[in-house]
Amino acid sequence: METKKLTRKRECRKEYSKEYYQKNRIKKLENSKKYRQNNYDKIKERRKEYNLKNKDVRKEYYQKNKKRIKEKSKKYYQKNKKIMIKRNRIYRRKYLRNNPNARISARLRCRLHNALKYYTKNGKHQSSKKYGLNYGKIIDNLKPFPKDLSKYHIDHIIPLCNFNLTNPEEIKIAFAPENHQWLLAKDNLSKGGKWI
Repeated sequence: METKKLTRKRECRKEYSKEYYQKNRIKKLENSKKYRQNNYDKIKERRKEYNLKNKDVRKEYYQKNKKRIKEKSKKYYQKNKKIMIKRNRIYRRKYLRNNPNARISARLRCRLHNALKYYTKNGKHQSSKKYGLNYGKIIDNLKPFPKDLSKYHIDHIIPLCNFNLTNPEEIKIAFAPENHQWLLAKDNLSKGGKWI
């Protein structure tokens, strides 16, 4: 008898809470949005703490529900593609602005891609690891960085046009740390393919 009464009470409570939520849905969403905006830093800290404490639990959960999570994220991305691209672009800009090492490795990656695109017939290339390139060593060689990076280019002392970029050995030599230097943008553009 008692269990039937309890289950009935629970069902009534569920129905009531559903109705209440549907009536006050917009109000609740606005309130939660305001709370998140006002307490953004606190929420961020709590998330960090929670993630650190429950690393193993989260890993386990991900392994069990890998397929479902991937499908869900894929659907979300397809629905919100424009927003996601815009958000990622903003995040990337901030990250590159605040992290000079990342900015320089992005420049080097772009340089490799463009070089192989323009100096080879098919324009296809492999990852930098397969060519034996190490961006970390190149960055260490380029230190100390100039104060205003926007005025400088990363110059190849022996220009890339002097190498056969279809040969992986020559790519490794062309992108060796010793073959890189800082040069003012105007000087680099006037230098062109000359080997001074």
